[in-house]
Amino acid sequence: MLPVRQIYGVICEYNPFHNGHHHLLRQIRAAGGCIVAVMSGAFVQRGEPAVVDKRTRTRCALMGGADLVLELPAIWACSGAESFAAAGIAMLNALGCVDQLAYGSEHPDAALQRQVAQTLDSPAFSAQLPALLADGRSFASAREAAVRLLCGDRAADLLRCPNDTLGIEYQKALLRSGASIRPHPFPRLAVAHDSTAPSGAFASASLLRTQLQAGAVDPALLPDGQWPVLQQALETQGGCPDIERLARAALARLRLLSPVETARLPDLSEGLEHRLLNAAGSAESLADLYRRCKTKRYSHARIRRIVLAALMGCTASDRALPVPYIRVLGLNDRGRAILRTAHNTASLPIVTRPAEIARLDASARRIFALECAASDLWGLCTPVVLPAGADFTGEVIYISSPS
Repeated sequence: MLPVRQIYGVICEYNPFHNGHHHLLRQIRAAGGCIVAVMSGAFVQRGEPAVVDKRTRTRCALMGGADLVLELPAIWACSGAESFAAAGIAMLNALGCVDQLAYGSEHPDAALQRQVAQTLDSPAFSAQLPALLADGRSFASAREAAVRLLCGDRAADLLRCPNDTLGIEYQKALLRSGASIRPHPFPRLAVAHDSTAPSGAFASASLLRTQLQAGAVDPALLPDGQWPVLQQALETQGGCPDIERLARAALARLRLLSPVETARLPDLSEGLEHRLLNAAGSAESLADLYRRCKTKRYSHARIRRIVLAALMGCTASDRALPVPYIRVLGLNDRGRAILRTAHNTASLPIVTRPAEIARLDASARRIFALECAASDLWGLCTPVVLPAGADFTGEVIYISSPS
């Protein structure tokens, strides 16, 4: 049996897994840690389909250094940063054996991130925000301005950096949950989030997705051995997925919803449901729908997530449910050792087979049903239409631990 050392949690999308991700996991390994990755499944936070299926991405994560890969349910994987982070922390906390949370950060100052997280949850922030929003600012701009007033420029500048911002949300979730997990930010290496140019062997996930879509990937930007795995998955699915393949289904779904039903979707506020329904009545594509709905207050990503929720049949009440189970996607020998520990410490059921869901409560069955819906929708985004039911046919991925 391999020893279980310090256990680090990582909340991720790996869309796709690249050299920057590999570098972070190597840093954790060098610090003597085992690694639990909580990973998005079929769709990612921006409301877009993952570039390859979740089991391929699980395999890549295990090849790249993760020991145990868990699935972040679609209902939270496709949500804003706050609920995305809260669900990931809830899963790691529920394992009962994770010591530290590792994440890349533009400015890896855990204490300053914690200060901003505490400020965002303070009465002083709540008092400042409404007036700043009333000036017509976006929420992100108003939030940054409020933190600048309360904490100064250095703290507020963190909110201009996407990975720092996500780190702050992780810290908020840790504080709110009372988790004993310690945040451990690592320096983000070489390239900025969404950078359109590589730096040596490092490239952003968005650049790699662009290359995959163009069919011109530089394998040197991926860890050793990963390009053939991605290539095989892309051949099976016929190329990269595109959510526009769901356009008519999405527009039909929205046109058939009543205003009351639309208002039950997650992430709606200030009458956005009316704007969404009006746009759906005349939009010719999803890109057109997003354009008609977007304002300074409502980002493209938010609109995409709402449309995806409508397709899945997800409601705001679903999003409010607690995480009901811990689903294993893949593991190695160290991951098996972590699971043996977790079976004595976990506060949620650990699921390795879909049949186990049937023995859980109604909320768990509901969350899993939405997961299955997301996977089936993903299979309609690919050039080759894939069969439904992948969540019932795929097995847990296992690879042996490197010596």
